[in-house]
Amino acid sequence: MFAVKLKQFDWPLFISMVLMIGLGLILQYSLSLNAPQHEFSTFKRQLLFVFLLGFPMFFFISFSNYRAIRSFSYLFYFFTLLFLLAVLFLGETRRGVRGWFSLGPFTFQPVELAKIAVIIFLARFWQGAKKPLKFKHLSLSFLFILPAVSLIIFQPDLGSSIIIIIIGLGLAFMVNRRKKYILILIAILLVALIFSWFFLLKNYQKERILNFLNPQSDPFGRGYQRNQAIIAIGSGQLLGRGLSEGTQSQLHFLPEAKTDFIFAVLAEEFGFLGCLSFLGLYFFFLYRLLKISEQVYDNFALVLVLGVSLYFFSQMFINIGMNLGFLPVIGLSLPFLSYGGSSLIVSMLAVALVESVVVHQPPHQVGSLDRSRSVFSI
Repeated sequence: MFAVKLKQFDWPLFISMVLMIGLGLILQYSLSLNAPQHEFSTFKRQLLFVFLLGFPMFFFISFSNYRAIRSFSYLFYFFTLLFLLAVLFLGETRRGVRGWFSLGPFTFQPVELAKIAVIIFLARFWQGAKKPLKFKHLSLSFLFILPAVSLIIFQPDLGSSIIIIIIGLGLAFMVNRRKKYILILIAILLVALIFSWFFLLKNYQKERILNFLNPQSDPFGRGYQRNQAIIAIGSGQLLGRGLSEGTQSQLHFLPEAKTDFIFAVLAEEFGFLGCLSFLGLYFFFLYRLLKISEQVYDNFALVLVLGVSLYFFSQMFINIGMNLGFLPVIGLSLPFLSYGGSSLIVSMLAVALVESVVVHQPPHQVGSLDRSRSVFSI
């Protein structure tokens, strides 16, 4: 039985994930060479996250039936909301964000778990939706994820809240492409953005956005991270400076090099060709996710795979956009490359859910989803 499941495993998806994790470990190792020595270096911590937690949990979820996850999706989302609420009172504050539980030498960030909980919740929600879809279905889908978005904004973690909104809006668009509904959703989103600007965003978050619109307004303050990232990327040129030879990252001119700006480290040390190789690998990874979405035969699995695809694409797009100066700095990790156990493990679990969908499909039903009965209009 195990051999049959292993044969159905989507190996190209798995191998591309492993290669990106390996690249992330190389970059963390490079940054640790010139870092002050602590009891646990970031590289050693990341190794523990990958091999002691990441891969065991990955294979456990991959070979578990995703339908069992569907049965307690609402409960999982509810407990995630409790974690998000608790961290506001009991959590540790870092860089102005109160979003971490301290567990001895390690920390846990509930917001990362919330991203996957929202995907599973929406997959269950849209599975139960029947045609013809009405605007109330789209409204309810946003109403149900509003508590998670609100609690994350209160931390405040603007980047993660945007990711969850993108997942909700993206899935809603895929469900129904009626222009009237989409325009109403966009109008609601604009109202929410205006409300957030005046009542929810902190001053430093507003300043980051304003600095993005006018980069020279505060080059040594709010614009410092963006400028140092662009310098690091440019200094890598075609082939890069070499492993641990990047001046911006190794001499600590580049803030948050191991997390938010790990792409700038990649560009500085491996150059344009290194970045191009990574992007090619990442797009192949996304391509595999979309190919799998074409092969599933039930709506829950379909929404699950597409939700995971939106999660990875939006995180990658925004993080790299931040590094290149195309988007404001809002604090988001780059999946598989950035340091952080919560982000890495949740990313691996998201891929594991997709592998579970692949493994537990009856072979004769692969690709046989009746789109006329699907909630999706695609």
